[in-house]
Amino acid sequence: MDRHTLEQFRTRARRVTLPENVRESVLDEIRVEKNERARGTRQPRRSMTRRAAVGAGLAVLGGAAALLALSVIVRPGEDAPATTEGNWFVLKAYADGVSQGEGTVLAQRSISLAGSLGGSESSGWYAAHSIDLRCEGADIDRIDYALEGEFVSPEGQPDEEFTENAVWFDALYRRPYEVGEGEAYPDHGGTGAGFSVSYEEQQADEESFNRQVWTSFPTDDEIRAARAAKDALPIDAATLEDELARQQALNRFRFVLERRSADILAQTTLVMTVTFADGSEQVKRYRISPAENFDETYQSYLDRRARNGAILSYYRNAEPKPEEYLEAQEATDGLYANWPDLYTITEVSE
Repeated sequence: MDRHTLEQFRTRARRVTLPENVRESVLDEIRVEKNERARGTRQPRRSMTRRAAVGAGLAVLGGAAALLALSVIVRPGEDAPATTEGNWFVLKAYADGVSQGEGTVLAQRSISLAGSLGGSESSGWYAAHSIDLRCEGADIDRIDYALEGEFVSPEGQPDEEFTENAVWFDALYRRPYEVGEGEAYPDHGGTGAGFSVSYEEQQADEESFNRQVWTSFPTDDEIRAARAAKDALPIDAATLEDELARQQALNRFRFVLERRSADILAQTTLVMTVTFADGSEQVKRYRISPAENFDETYQSYLDRRARNGAILSYYRNAEPKPEEYLEAQEATDGLYANWPDLYTITEVSE
C-alpha cells in the first residue's frame, strides 16, 4: 500500500462512526474471550464466536467501517476501541486527492485558481491562492504551519511594488465590521513564513480568517507581451468576434500570471509540525506543483470562459436578453463554481 493510499484509508476510516449496538457487540465478544463481564444490561442472544461476530460486523459496515471494527479487535482498550496507528496526522487536501503515484496526488478543489491578480509593468505582479490547510489525525493538540524555500518572505509582502520573487502567508479577517473603532483585530496566529492554530479551533479559524498563500514576481518579456496584446484591443468591441478576441487576450494575460505563481509555489515547501496531546511531535512536508497537464487544462477552461464572457459583455445592454445570453450566464456560473484541478500535492522527505 503506497503512502497516499494509507493516508486515505486512515482518514476515511476515522470519519466513520460505528452504530453503538454494533460497537458494543464486538466489544462484548472480546470481553467474553478475555473472561470479562460485558458492561450494561444486554439482551439474551445466541452464543457467537469471535470470528462470527467479526464477520457479521464487516458484512454490515462495509470497507471503511470494517477497518475500524478490525482496529477494535487488534488492539481493544478497556473503555473504548484503540486506533491501530497511535498519534498521526495528514493534510486533509492530500488525503482527499487522487493518487498520481509516487506520493503525489491531484488536489481536488482544495487549491483555488489565483483569486487576486494584479500589479503593474513598471513594478511587478502578484497572485494569491486559497488553499485548504486543514489537517486530520488522532490526539492532535496544535498545528504549526511554515513555508520553506528560496523565495519565502518571513515578514509577509516584501515591498510595496512586488518587484521580486516572493511567497508568504496572509490572513484577512472576514468580519472587520465587528471590530469597533480603536479596537484591535483578533489574533491570527501569524502570517509571513508561518502561523499556528490549535486543532480544535481549525473550523473557527477558517470562519474568521481568509488565509491565502501569496506570490509576487517581476515583469518579464512574456508578461509584457501578454499585457500589450490585451491593452491593444478596444474595451467597447464593435462585433461579437471583436469582443471574443478581447476576452481571449485578457485570459492569455491571466494565464501567464497564474503560471508564474505556480512556478514559485513549486519551489516552496509547506511544512506542518503537529504537537500531540502527549507532547510528542511529528513533521510532514508537502510540495504544491502545477499538474502535468496544467497548460492544456487551464487554457481549455479559459477558452470556455472567454466565449461565454464575450456573449455576456456584448449583449449586456440588450433588452430583452437573447437566449444565448441566458445560456452563457448559466455556463459562466458553472465555470466559476467548478474550476479545474490544476495542482498536485506531493509529500516529500527532508
